[in-house]
Amino acid sequence: MRQLFLLVLSIKVIYSAGDRMKRVLHIVSALERGGAEMMIMNIYRRVNHQVLQFDFVSHGLKEGDFEDEVRKLGGRIYRINSLGRAGPVAYVKNLMSIIKGGHYEAIHVHTDFQGGVVAFAAFLARVKIRICHSHCTSWNRGEHGIQALGLKALKGMIQVFANQYCAC
Repeated sequence: MRQLFLLVLSIKVIYSAGDRMKRVLHIVSALERGGAEMMIMNIYRRVNHQVLQFDFVSHGLKEGDFEDEVRKLGGRIYRINSLGRAGPVAYVKNLMSIIKGGHYEAIHVHTDFQGGVVAFAAFLARVKIRICHSHCTSWNRGEHGIQALGLKALKGMIQVFANQYCAC
């Protein structure tokens, strides 16, 4: 329920921000029929597309189930390598290029701990609304060594660079 509230709150902020059409960039693993993607699409189908559009960054290597529908509704899809495949520097550069080119009012990240890196890129690109949204309760906690350090760094990035948080 909290995720729906946060998404609705973000939409209200964006709708009240002026006359021109607003765009929100959603970052997902892939546009498949997963729980987060179903929720996003259920909301996306019901918004006024003359006022608000959703665009997507997908890490999926192949066309996802919702991609045709997103395009028909007026959304754009950007397929990039994931943080793990691209590495942090290339990943941030790719995201900043997309974010700056799209003039986004908000980014909404659905990729759990990796969301901190996206929030950092959005912060550098001066996006005002930066939402990190975790849909997972069973993430590997990385209790030892380099993995633990990496997760601490990603958590810290979320706390510093996101300005709205949600978990479900």
